[in-house]
Amino acid sequence: DPDFVPHGSGRSHRSFASAATDRTLVTLSLLSYRLKAQLAGTGPGAASRVAAATENHVAVLKMTNDTKGVIEAYRRFVERHADAPEAPEFLMKIAECYRSLKAPRNAADAFGEVASRYPDCDQYETAVLNRLLCLYEAEDYEPCFEEAETFCADRTDSPQVPVAQLLKGLSLAALDMKEDAVACLEDIVRQFPASSAAPRALMWLASQHLAESDYDAARKRFQ
Repeated sequence: DPDFVPHGSGRSHRSFASAATDRTLVTLSLLSYRLKAQLAGTGPGAASRVAAATENHVAVLKMTNDTKGVIEAYRRFVERHADAPEAPEFLMKIAECYRSLKAPRNAADAFGEVASRYPDCDQYETAVLNRLLCLYEAEDYEPCFEEAETFCADRTDSPQVPVAQLLKGLSLAALDMKEDAVACLEDIVRQFPASSAAPRALMWLASQHLAESDYDAARKRFQ
């Protein structure tokens, strides 16, 4: 029967065609990227031109959901143009890619690379805070505590101190250092009552009172 089409075959053909189209797009984009990178030369503005070509290539990779390809593209730029102003920004994007892949340790490493290689960049504090968060998510509590403590000591005037101190306190709790955790989180409530970290600290402190059946103390915390 010429009109007979096996069940599901149309979907398979479409999927195959879609995959082939994606591969073609990526191949053409990669060729275009390499050509633009070669034409950029080595003179003034060369790195910025390569950065623009990289972003164009990344846009195609994102269309095909090739997150690992995006990481490789940004990494290639950073390795070849480490002194370019786009380098820390691209490292931040690498870290966010790892977060989207549910790989917090890799993300923490990338955020840490921003902080260690570019301590004067605009993204420094954001990189440090995100690294702390990724370390906590990865259950690497000891380095999270240590690095949070260092950040709070070195950047006393930073608006990010309350969040860093919150992660420090939660890490102490996870390390079963409850008394130190309580002192740390109470310090947030006392010194930074208007910060976004204060409610989270209060919730943790209240939960401890509930665990100890101290309902009056818990109620005061919740108020």
